[in-house]
Amino acid sequence: MSRDAWKLLLLALVAANIAGGLVFVFVEMLVPSFIVYPLFLIAGSIRLHRGQGTTGVVFLTVTALVFLAVHYPYGPYGPEGSQCEDCSSAVTWPTVFVLPLALFAAGVAAWSSLRSR
Repeated sequence: MSRDAWKLLLLALVAANIAGGLVFVFVEMLVPSFIVYPLFLIAGSIRLHRGQGTTGVVFLTVTALVFLAVHYPYGPYGPEGSQCEDCSSAVTWPTVFVLPLALFAAGVAAWSSLRSR
């Protein structure tokens, strides 16, 4: 894929993560990570848009990885079990695990592709 195609994919996933976070906040509850995570995604998107090498890609990838690492212990398969028994799994799974994992995977693939050129 070209550099522009990777940028478009990553920006679409950033938008999906932010939209998913808004859905989670309105349907379930406001948690601090859904304040911090979108701010870091916006900062990474700005770095990506400005074309500062691969730093925007790496920034977004690391942001998604940290978000996943912070939330894994509290997910249904984490060691603590689900800490939000009242939360809907139809909202929690996509917003807390699937979308950040997709952003992380796309970031790794984009970084690998862009670095090999």
